[in-house]
This record gives sequence, structure tokens and C-alpha cells, in this order.
Amino acid sequence: MLTVLLGLSPTVVANDVNSVLNKGVEAEFYSSFLTMGKIQI
Repeated sequence: MLTVLLGLSPTVVANDVNSVLNKGVEAEFYSSFLTMGKIQI
């Protein structure tokens, strides 16, 4: 895994990390949104 990461260019790795972080933020926002909806109901 580490050797594969080292073989990639830093920009590709940064883009992958950014996409993963964005998905995590979206998922967290979605779950908190669902929780708020349940509380409101």
C-alpha cells in the first residue's frame, strides 16, 4: 500500500485524500441532517 502511494504523484494522492474527506463530510452532514429530521418529527 505504501509503495503504491509512493509511486503516485503527490497531486494524485492529494486529490484522492480530498475526495475521501469530501465524501466523509457529506456522509456526516447527511447523517446529522437525518438526525435533525428525526428530532423535528
